[in-house]
Amino acid sequence: MRHLAGAVLLGAVFVYFAVKLLRGGSGRTAMHTFRYSIIYLGALFSVMLGKV
Repeated sequence: MRHLAGAVLLGAVFVYFAVKLLRGGSGRTAMHTFRYSIIYLGALFSVMLGKV
């Protein structure tokens, strides 16, 4: 259950950034989305391994 909650929370933040970018984001928004995507992958792997 904890894996699902972590994945949903991380995914929701990622979708927020993606929608913000699709609605006419600037280069700064693109960099924030890219930076979060790297954090997202690391955090998702940690959640799947049960390290969080």
